[in-house]
Amino acid sequence: MKLKLFLVNLLITSTTLGFQPLEDVNSEEHPRSVVWELGNPFLSNLQTIPSELLEGRSAIQPWSGDFWSESLGSIGFRYNDPWLQKNLDKENLDFTDSERKSIKRARKQSKIVNENYKKFSVANYIEQGRINQLSPAEKYDLLIGDKKQTLSRSVIDNAIGEGYVVVDPKTGREKKYKAELWNGMCDGTSAASIIEKRPIHPVTVTGVNGHQITFYPDDLKALMSLYWFENEPEHNLLGGFKECPRRKKGKLSEGGCYSNVNPAAWHLAVINQIGSNKVPLLFDSDPSDETWNYPIMGYKLRYYDLATGLETTNFKDALARRDQLIGDEFIHFRNPKSKYLLGVLMEIHYVSGRTAQAQNFDAPSKDNIVSMTYHYDLEIDENLEIVGGEWLWSIRPDMVWMPVQDFKKTLDIEDYLGLSWDGKSPISLKSQIAASGGELDGEVIPSQSERLIPLPHIFRRLVEMAQ
Repeated sequence: MKLKLFLVNLLITSTTLGFQPLEDVNSEEHPRSVVWELGNPFLSNLQTIPSELLEGRSAIQPWSGDFWSESLGSIGFRYNDPWLQKNLDKENLDFTDSERKSIKRARKQSKIVNENYKKFSVANYIEQGRINQLSPAEKYDLLIGDKKQTLSRSVIDNAIGEGYVVVDPKTGREKKYKAELWNGMCDGTSAASIIEKRPIHPVTVTGVNGHQITFYPDDLKALMSLYWFENEPEHNLLGGFKECPRRKKGKLSEGGCYSNVNPAAWHLAVINQIGSNKVPLLFDSDPSDETWNYPIMGYKLRYYDLATGLETTNFKDALARRDQLIGDEFIHFRNPKSKYLLGVLMEIHYVSGRTAQAQNFDAPSKDNIVSMTYHYDLEIDENLEIVGGEWLWSIRPDMVWMPVQDFKKTLDIEDYLGLSWDGKSPISLKSQIAASGGELDGEVIPSQSERLIPLPHIFRRLVEMAQ
């Protein structure tokens, strides 16, 4: 089920509204919206797409990171604690579980994590010389001298607290939120992996109260992931959940639906952003209700003739005339301006997540790279312009998205207070107050930690030191 979008020359909004010139369409609905302007022309015609773009790779490889499961306490999870890992390893976790089983298993995980928090306080870890086994959030609180542990407590309470009321996007009704095993912040991790530098080595710094704290690469990735999860960058997306007509038994019905990104928009976004710009593209790999966001770092495509199945790298050898193609199941949904159909096999390579570890070295070779092949066709007009397409297999992406090109990377409070840190001196009083809240020169400063936002000038300095 998906909305039929023709996102290059025209857009069909429904079977009755007809065609709408592209210049009249909201720019956010165009694949250009997820392609940064770096001086390269936007390519949408088969004749102007060079053969070199049959494959492409981003100039910089995004890094792998944990998606920080809510049922484990997000970045409040003490992933380096042997007791906690031993007890969690007893659980047989399966991400293919039904929703009911997934919620049940998530609750069991949360129960074990809560037991650990109640049994061992941060003070216990400090007394036992186990500071390095604390969670990324607890290390951050220790670094800035926050005795209330604002960030770690806020993160943990938000992730595995009593739950809160949310609105079901499908029904519009309120319901009590219940975390499943897959719930986490993969979108924050994905965004961070293309925005922030990769931390390579552990870095040991002195906290405000004199504690020696070692931040492993995955600790720093956790802080960056949380920042971009809670301080979501302005972005554009194609596909995903939206109010739209949806196809059901060959008909269009009104209501909310999950509309997978149209193949034409997908194709053009990939070849222009990754192929031409050499910049990664973010996507949700799962077309179901679940969300699994990852950065795509490369692709390779082949064409094939829909009539004969013949594979080729030359599109001219694979074009099939629509009026001569027999058995087209999408005939009633084709763009009437299309004259040809072109089969496409696109193999993508994306950087998947991996479980957090207390490693002493991180590098691209340690990333979890996954390959996947998508089958779809493109609708081509008489001028060889790409004007639509259909997915031919059930395996397909849900959406593609990217931060806008000029998104803001700093916090207003940091700019306002002029916050900085050299990594050697103790965290300044201004930074401490900005993080945990308080009064500064007669002005009340709200806590960024209560908003679940670590200060970027702190974690970026740590990342610089970890190079």
